This record gives sequence, structure tokens and C-alpha cells, in this order.
Amino acid sequence: MLVFVFFPFFFSMSFLIFLGSLVSISSSSWFGVWGGLELNMLCFLPILIHFSSFMGVESVVKYFLIQSFGSVGVLLGGLFQDSFFFSSLSFLFFIFFFSLFLKVGVFPFHWWVPGVFSGSSWFGVFLLSTWQKVAPVFIFSSFFSSGFIFLMFSCFSSLVGGISGVGQTSVRAILAFSSVSHAGWFFCLFCVSSLYGFVYFFIYLFSSAVMILFLWVLDYCRVSQVFFSSFFVCFVFFICLMTVSGFPPFFGFFSKLLAFMVLNSSLLSFLCLCVLIVGSLFSLYFYIGLFFSCFFFLFSAFSFSFATKKIFLSIFCVSLVSFFSLFFLDYFFLFFSVI
Repeated sequence: MLVFVFFPFFFSMSFLIFLGSLVSISSSSWFGVWGGLELNMLCFLPILIHFSSFMGVESVVKYFLIQSFGSVGVLLGGLFQDSFFFSSLSFLFFIFFFSLFLKVGVFPFHWWVPGVFSGSSWFGVFLLSTWQKVAPVFIFSSFFSSGFIFLMFSCFSSLVGGISGVGQTSVRAILAFSSVSHAGWFFCLFCVSSLYGFVYFFIYLFSSAVMILFLWVLDYCRVSQVFFSSFFVCFVFFICLMTVSGFPPFFGFFSKLLAFMVLNSSLLSFLCLCVLIVGSLFSLYFYIGLFFSCFFFLFSAFSFSFATKKIFLSIFCVSLVSFFSLFFLDYFFLFFSVI
């Protein structure tokens, strides 16, 4: 499947996708913002069709309709931004921000994310989880609001994403609900500070990109396939899994630790933090439960000595990485205390 990436079609469409997002981010007019979003979407659709199977056409159509509605809402809200109708409680104000939530896949507009992820190729999942979120997130950060309703929807996005991921065995479905859950975290931080929101967002992009590229190269659709591979593959997958889930003290936990430091300034933000923690616990539950269920599957599929050796070697290496990462916590606190 990777041979397709050398086609000129791939490079031209990928260039236009990146160009559309950059135009949308850097434009000074709302027509430029809207045009960049449309260019990004229209060049992303051929890649989805080209890399997906016949059954993935339904996901492409669903993604097209969702993004079209979102772009119309962004254009409508942007054109009336300087008018009287775009007050903090007006209908157009909510249309604008909910359109951004729709494009990213935040509660209550998250229902399309699992279906599109499940019907997309690994390259489509990679772009959906990373670059396709960049332009809407940058637009939201330019008008971030600390309103109660945005904090509430962001918190429930983390909670719903965590609960919905419980019991999933498909890797794409897990990544979809993880995307919904993490979107709640960084949008909640954007409602407090754009700087902290971007820190969490870029940590999420990096950890998700590494994990998806790892699965794309190996072309795994089920988590159980990973544990029939070599020990190195199992270990790298476990590190990626724990990083995306935010398990301490891996790299992804530092972003959640940042949220703990920021979201304690008021009673409202503290209540939001409690909801975010509950959603994160559900996400951590299905990540760890999924991993250990595959370990138990190894016990039944292989000899006891082989499975035992693999388990204890994995635990030893992960414990070693966790131990050395603890030394960076002081630098982490020092950096953000200075900011």
C-alpha cells in the first residue's frame, strides 16, 4: 500500500492540503479562511477515495457533508463577526463555534468521527487525527471564549470519548474515540489560555502521529495482531499506547499535568477538571484493559514460558523508561512556572 505515496497525485494533493490549511490560518479575510478550509477539504477527499476500499466511499460522503456544513457555519459567523448580531450570546456566535466543533469532532458533534475513521485508510486516519484539525483549532484559538457552554461541551467530549471507547477492539475505532476525548482536553484549555491549549494540542499531534505511522507501516487492523510480532514491535506499541492515553509518567501525561496546573483557578474550571479526569480514567481503562487482554490471549495461544518471558521483559523495559522520565518532571514544572 505504501507504494502509492510515490505517485505525483499523492504529492500534489498533499501539497494542496497543507496549502489550504496555511491559507486558512494566515488569511486576514473571512473569505480567505473559508477558501482555505474548502481547498483543504476538496483535496483531502480524492486522497480518501484513492486510498480507501469500495466500502470507504460512504465515509468519504459522510466526511464531505459534515465538513461542508461546518464550512458554511464558519463563513456565516465570520462574515457577521463585526456586526451587532455577533454578540457573545447571539445565534450566529454559537453557529460559528459549533461549526468548528463539528469540523473537529467535539461533543455533541462527534458521532461522525468513528464511522469516518473506520472506513478510511491509515493515511486518511493519520491526516484526520493530525493535520485536518490544525486549521479549525487555530481559528478557535483566535476567538477563544471562556463561556460556560464551551467548557461544558469540551468536558463532556472527554467523558463521552472515554466511555464510548470501552469495549472497542478495532484500532481505528480506538483512535477515533481517543481523538474525541483529547479534543475535549485541548479545547477546554483553549477556553482558559491559548498558549496552554497549543502545548496540549501539539503534544497530542506528535503522540498520535507516531502511533498511527507505526500502525500504518505494519498495516494492523486489530490490536491482537501486534502481539504476534517481535518483542520490539510489542514494546514500541505499548509505549505509543501509554503515551496517547496519558499514562504517567510518559510524554502524554505531561500535557494532562499541565491541565491540572491550569484548571484550578476557579470553581468552574475545577469542576471541569474533575469531569476531564473521569473521562481520562475511562480512556485509560480501555487502553490498559485492551493491552492486558491481549497479554492473557498470549498465555492461551503460546506456551507459558514464552508468554511469561515476553510480559516480564515488557514490564521491565517500560518501568526503566518510566524511572528515567521522572527526572524531567522538575524541568517541566520549572518551565511552566516561569511562563
